[in-house]
Amino acid sequence: MSEEKINLAPFGIAGMVAAFVFAINTVIAICADPNWVFGQDALIDLNISDDLKPVIGAGFIISVVLTLFTAAGSALKSKGPAFWSGVFLVVGMICSVASMFKILEVGTPEQAVLNAMVFIFIFSAIIAGAVAEYQKGRSINAAVAAFAIFVFLIVLSTYSVEAGTVVGIIMYIIWFAVESVTMAFCSDKVYKDDAESC
Repeated sequence: MSEEKINLAPFGIAGMVAAFVFAINTVIAICADPNWVFGQDALIDLNISDDLKPVIGAGFIISVVLTLFTAAGSALKSKGPAFWSGVFLVVGMICSVASMFKILEVGTPEQAVLNAMVFIFIFSAIIAGAVAEYQKGRSINAAVAAFAIFVFLIVLSTYSVEAGTVVGIIMYIIWFAVESVTMAFCSDKVYKDDAESC
């Protein structure tokens, strides 16, 4: 076991801030579009006014940067599922930036694939995170991840894809917040090659 220790608290605190900013940002964007309808419209369909775009854009970028920082911390926790959870989350965030700023034309098959990739990688991160938490004996964290995946799949399969994307984001925020709190307060210092946690 390596004697090099890694303090995960800064990564966890960054994740907590990222989850809070992302949640507030999403609520503001939804409230600012009176024509947006849950179940009929996806988050990508939000019509944000020119006055609000800089604020929403800045909040989104801040949350993504902090999430990437936290994902790096997750990757440092171990070489197993926790590492892959961090990697999947990084890729998912990169895809979400491309989707948010509509790098591809909206309504095209390419844009639809990009949007799907966001959720594929984010929920792959949640699945890998659930396996990692289960292996470490953190039953509550693993249960939160399993609950997030279950709710997302139920809404996606029984309601609509648009509703699934919104609920999926909510489930992601909950999972990521719980993981970040754990990193901030439950993982003081861990060994690089053999992570230990409370």
